[in-house]
This record gives sequence, C-alpha cells and structure tokens, in this order.
Amino acid sequence: MVIRSFIILLISFTSAESIQISVDKNILDNGELLRLSIEVIDGEDFAQVDLSPLGNNFEIISGPSQQTNIQWVNGQMTSIKSLSWNILPKKSGDLVIPALSGFVGDKKFKGKKIKIKVGEINDDSNEVFITAEIDKENAYLGEQITLTYKLYKRVDISIAGIDQFQMPNFKGFWVEELFTPQRLQYQSKKIRINGVDYQVANLGQRALFPIASDNHVIPSVKVKVQLEVKKKKRRRDPFFDPFFDSFLSETKTRMLSSKNKKIDIINYPQPIPDDFTGAVGQFSLSVNIDRNDVEVNDGVTLTILLSGTGNIGLFSLPEPKFLDDTEAFPPTENFEKDEFRNQITGKQKWDYVLIPRKPGTLVIPKTQMSFFDPVNKTWKKIQTKITKVNVSPGKSSLASDQGFTKKEIELIGQDIRYMNTGPTVLVQKGKINFNLLLTVYLISLSTFMTPFMINKFTGYRLATANNRKMNNALRLSMKTLNNNFHDNPFELASRSLFIYLKNKFSLNTDILDTTRVREILNDKIDKELCDEIIKLLAICDQGRYSPGGINIEESIIEEMRILLKRIDRSIS
Repeated sequence: MVIRSFIILLISFTSAESIQISVDKNILDNGELLRLSIEVIDGEDFAQVDLSPLGNNFEIISGPSQQTNIQWVNGQMTSIKSLSWNILPKKSGDLVIPALSGFVGDKKFKGKKIKIKVGEINDDSNEVFITAEIDKENAYLGEQITLTYKLYKRVDISIAGIDQFQMPNFKGFWVEELFTPQRLQYQSKKIRINGVDYQVANLGQRALFPIASDNHVIPSVKVKVQLEVKKKKRRRDPFFDPFFDSFLSETKTRMLSSKNKKIDIINYPQPIPDDFTGAVGQFSLSVNIDRNDVEVNDGVTLTILLSGTGNIGLFSLPEPKFLDDTEAFPPTENFEKDEFRNQITGKQKWDYVLIPRKPGTLVIPKTQMSFFDPVNKTWKKIQTKITKVNVSPGKSSLASDQGFTKKEIELIGQDIRYMNTGPTVLVQKGKINFNLLLTVYLISLSTFMTPFMINKFTGYRLATANNRKMNNALRLSMKTLNNNFHDNPFELASRSLFIYLKNKFSLNTDILDTTRVREILNDKIDKELCDEIIKLLAICDQGRYSPGGINIEESIIEEMRILLKRIDRSIS
C-alpha cells in the first residue's frame, strides 16, 4: 500500500501562513521516481529552498514546477503556492530526506526529516532498460564513432508513455546527428537475452568525433517511462468474478539509465606530416577554374573541392600559395553533408577570386594535404594539379595599383570602355571636322569625370568593406587561432571569438563580455549552442586569470575552432 507522507511546518509568519513539505509516497520500487513538494499556504511568495542536502541519496531529475491554486471552503479562500521536483533514489534500502531549509520572502523556515524505503533490485528491473551501443571502444582523434541508444522491453510489458528523450552533452566530442525518431518504433525482429524475448526501439543515433581533450567518456543518459503492469491478484472473493482480474492494471513510473562508455584514444603513428591539419578518414582533392584565358585585371575563379568520408568540415585546408603578381581574395566556403551507411560524408568547396596584374601565364601552384586513414592505419597525401591561365594585356591597365575587387574592376570597365584615345585627323582646310569636335568633347569629359569615378568606386570599395569583413569573419578568426606562438591559449581562444563577432556583425567596440556575447547571438543561434559558447568563454577566463588552475590548454584551441564553425553555419 502506498502511503502519502506529509510534514507540516507552521511558522508564525502571519496568523494563517504556513509551510507544508511532502512526498507522494514513502515506499517505492528501485528505479521509481519520488515527487517532493513544498507548499506555501496563504503566503504571497514561493518558497526558496536549498536542495543540496539531497545530493547524498537522491538525484534531482526535473523541476521545480511551479503552481498556484485557489480554494474556497465554507466561504473562506485559501491560496497555495507550490514547488515540486521529481527526484530519484540513488540506492535501495532505508533512506532519509534531510531537513530542508529556506526562505519565504525574508522569513526563514526549516523542515523535518522524511523517511523513505526503497525496494531492492529484483527481476522486474529487467522488464525494460536502455543501452548505449558504440561500434568501437578504441579510436583515433577525429575518427568517427557511431553511437546508438536503444530501448529494450519485454514482449509482455506495455509502455504507457515515455518522456522526450534528450541526448547528453558529449564533452570531448564533435557530434553530428545521424538519426532522430519522430516517434517510438519497435523493430520487427525480437532480440533474445538470457532466454527472454525483447522488443527493441532506436532512441537516436549520433556520429561522435573525439577532439583534443582529456575527457572521452560517453555519459549516462536517463529517460522516464510509464509502465502498465498487472496488479497482483486478490484473494478469491466468492462475490467477485475472477475474470475481471485480467483487466486490472496500474501505471508505474520508472527512471531508466544507460551505462557510461569510455573511449580509449589511439596515438597517430609517427612522424606526423607537417601538412596534417586534422583530417581523418578517406578523402580526395580536385581543382577547377572557370576560364583558361583572361585579361590583365580581370578575375578568374579557382575552385578547390574536397570530398570524402570522415571528419569533413572539422579541419582546415592548407592555405594555397599564389605568385606575387596575382592578387588573391579570401575564399567563400560551402559545405554539404550527407550520411552514407551511418558514415558522415560530404563535400567542402573553396572559391578563390584571383586577379592577375601582369600579362603572361598565371601559374596556380598545387595545393596538397595529408590525412590519416583509420581503416588502413596509414598516412596518405593528396594534392591538386598545377593549373595555368593565359593572361593577355587587355585594353586597359586601369586601377592596376588600386587593389579593386573583381566586381569593382568590371564596373569601372563598363563605364569607360568606350572612351576614344586613338589617333584622329584633326582638321581639313575649310571644313569643320565633327570627329575632331567629338574627340575634344570626350577628352574633356573624361578629364573631368575620371577623378570623380575613381573617387566613386574607391568609395564603393570602402562602403563594401564591412561586407567583406562579414564574409571573411570565420577565416580571420581561424587565422588568429593558428597563431600557436601565443603564450596563453585561453587568451587566444577568447580573442578569436571576439574577432569573429566584431567582423561578422560590424561592431564598433572592443569590449565584448559574456553578457554582450549572449545579447548578440541570442536571436541568431539556438540556446544550446549559445550556452556552450558562454561556458567555453568562462573556461577561457578561468584559464587566463588562474594560470595552472585548469588543465585543457591543448584542447581549448580545437574546441573554440569547432564552435566557431558551428556558429558560422548556424548564422549562414
């Protein structure tokens, strides 16, 4: 029999105000949840209570939930302000909820102990359970680990309800979603464990990529389920038909937990190539240009395409080196992700605009990179081919020293390309030469307009400077992170984030605290990602101002690099 326990504490706040602390049951099965409530009767404020004493024997699963009720009894009104939590006993046996204390307004209260009896683990605990299943327990940094959470239930057990399953925070891993079910679906094939048949449902699947960190543990997850179980049969009653026994059942709430999984990190074989930037998997590299013949100061688009399976999108491409007579602008990046047989695959593309400043042959050197193949456990190198473009002198070398972009040069060319500067017959005796007049007019016009036009397009360049900064915000922040010579990695990590935000949103301040960062990102990215950023900034502050107080110098740069990419993708 379930017994409801009430401990009522009456304090002389007012003549009627009181505190009531209660649990919904004193006796429960192992794995069942307990509901703890604190009610303020006829008070103006909710209770503020310290729940830290629960930590030894109980885990807070959810809450507090807040509720206000008004009751009328015999014409007298009673208001009840209640707070409630779902708590889970950490062990079986006789447990005690310690005396809880807190405040209602500015008045202090203290409760009394509540005794709880939790049943021992029995065979019923195998009715339903969840598991965390991984495809490997040993992995290289950057190698994909496929994680699947599964729910197992005995065939003769019915689940009346299940709370929304939430993935944990996978600290030490970059996470990609592989599968999230819209509703609980059981596989058609049953699984037999120790002679018992189970139905199995997939709760979710994720691709995990270990990053530089000391912590590579897949944490336990919890999910609350409501089970429909048959009541124990009553003693035979001559006046009651036993047929109805089969229809009597009750709902039992149970908290299910998976076990932690530890991933052992394998060291890369030595030596590590100098051009290795973190790529782990199987990749290919190709290059393409949009045309083979251009004029001086005209633009050509160079596209570098990386394709493959692995941690694509989590590493950078070695910066291509271009000749001095070629102006290269920061690339635009495009990333396409796909899943193939539970493996992350994709394509990452970089588009460079190159502007040759001298006629001749534009030579585009090869781009190369090394990656680690975890299947064959070897280093591999890939590279693009050397590409050449024919550059003709063209009709004009206008703005060769101005540093205009491709778009700006095209605009200028459209406006003045019909100016006639060639030789002209000036005068024929006794006749007015209309060609002469036209030429003089055009020369005069060009003399007047050229400074104006240069100023105009120089202004255009300045006006679009912010746009270029916004588009290149990620590249500039990554360049900052690559300055590994910096003495303090925490300072470097936080600075890179501020550089990104300042360029991305055209901020005019150098002061960016966590409050300002949250304000900037609040309506642009989801709350979970924003919280991760604030948390990482807090770690950076701790590392900056408490030298030696935190031991993740090696991982903080990589974690910030990954977070910046996530922010940029979310905003874009």
